[in-house]
Amino acid sequence: MTKRLSNKKLEYRDQRQNAQEAGINTDFALDISEHGTIKAESYFTKTGQPAYHASFVFKITANSKKELETRSKLLKNELIKYGIKIVAPFGGEQLNLMMEKIIGSRQINNDYKIECDSGIISGMMFGGATTNIGDNRGFYIGYTERLRRPVFIQPDLAAKAFEGLGNVEDSISQLVAGQTGKGKSFEMNLMLYLSVLANGSMALVIDPKGDRKGWDELPMIPKEYISKWTLGGESKKDAGCLDPFRTSVDLEEGKAIALDILSYLTNSSINDVEYSILSDAIEYVGEMDDPCIGAAIDYLVEQYEQRGHQMSDKRYEALERVKDALLTLQRQNLSVLLFGEVGQDYRSLKADKPIQILMVQNLNLPDKETKKPRTQQQISEAILISITAYTKQYMFNQDRSIHKIILQDEASTIDRSPPVGRELMDFIIRKGRYYNTTLIKGSQNATDHGGDDVANVGMKFSFGLRTRKEAEEMLEFLNLPITRKNVEKLRSLQKGTCLFQDIYGRTATIKIDPVFSDLLTAFDSSTSSEEEKERERQRNIGEIEYPEEQEEQTEYVS
Repeated sequence: MTKRLSNKKLEYRDQRQNAQEAGINTDFALDISEHGTIKAESYFTKTGQPAYHASFVFKITANSKKELETRSKLLKNELIKYGIKIVAPFGGEQLNLMMEKIIGSRQINNDYKIECDSGIISGMMFGGATTNIGDNRGFYIGYTERLRRPVFIQPDLAAKAFEGLGNVEDSISQLVAGQTGKGKSFEMNLMLYLSVLANGSMALVIDPKGDRKGWDELPMIPKEYISKWTLGGESKKDAGCLDPFRTSVDLEEGKAIALDILSYLTNSSINDVEYSILSDAIEYVGEMDDPCIGAAIDYLVEQYEQRGHQMSDKRYEALERVKDALLTLQRQNLSVLLFGEVGQDYRSLKADKPIQILMVQNLNLPDKETKKPRTQQQISEAILISITAYTKQYMFNQDRSIHKIILQDEASTIDRSPPVGRELMDFIIRKGRYYNTTLIKGSQNATDHGGDDVANVGMKFSFGLRTRKEAEEMLEFLNLPITRKNVEKLRSLQKGTCLFQDIYGRTATIKIDPVFSDLLTAFDSSTSSEEEKERERQRNIGEIEYPEEQEEQTEYVS
């Protein structure tokens, strides 16, 4: 076997030499084949394992051609999860292969032989396959729980459309779910950081909670490469910068988002007279040189004060309700960001640094148990929707050849808000592959999002979940068996450990590993000081008399 592999290496060398003499480049397939040959030769030389010639034939039966094609596609998709790629030959080869499946028949087709070791034979091709996870390229994010094998990720790989890649997910967006304190935010921060540092990506962070206030600089990323926008302070230039007419991609989208936001804030539906009044105001403002929500409110006030004789009493009363509601909302502290005024000298949001962080002070977001949000919560939701419109603009305006990451913390709040918020998120996920943009959605659970877009994400990370219902919903989302063992596993995941499903459909429990303590400190969202942490470490050391035996015993029990 080793002699044949050596001869194969000589063939590849000759191909390279011939290509060099002809003045042409060799293709990528030659590099892959040569690398595999070298790896196989090294393996058989070191282990002394015998090699076998084998062929595997799968027989699929069905009552119709359509059903046969469906079953064939299903088998291909299932096997690709284990790194096994199969082909379905056409023509007369099918008849020969069928004859081989008759008991006692000889082997007729010799075109599909593979050379492998005894482990592959005994495992029927599945030996060791389920321990593979990740992309086997890119940057290191952690290791598998059982065998401690390193896991590497290339976040934009699914968008490359490499031949023979074998991915079952084409989306490059990611979902990160888990209860508070289990390591969800840490994983999202680490993914973003390594993408910028190792992959050359651009990053936009939407941080409604202000968890990244301390990101003045990061390990190996100086402060001149990080830009932080903190909106809602005393700066007058913050006023109106989040008006949907100013954050949207174009005027038509700005009008649609402005109408959805105002109808949400005034509790108006499409069948109400109030909705028609708002629609007229938005259309009127859309014809102006500097359209904004403040101009729409001014238009409504003018219509009320100069009532036309054609306006019915019903419409006039509805106009009064809408006007009064918006004027009341306009006096709220956060509304100054959302309600722009004509001729304002507002701060324009720009993306000119590798890491851009956008924070809004004093946001008050409702949780999923909130049935009727308060006024401040509704305005906070509307601001998040307008920011999401800006992320779409960010995706469009950046260089398509550069990979981009949008980290949307508290994404489930946007999905639960007016339909336009969910539609914007869904658009970014669906078009992210074309625009080379990864949307990282953080939430408590996959079902928090409510839309179908979560089914279109590529990589999925699930940290520890609180309830049995949440665990069962997550298992269903990951297309894994809902068993008592799996449910308890999801509920008992320790901090920093998660269930990870890659773009090939494979799932494994991994431990997120930042490697360097500097990163652990930079992304730590706990409130404890370094002195408190050191005191706790000393206290634990004093209480544990034999740490080595204790650790070994714990591992044995698990």
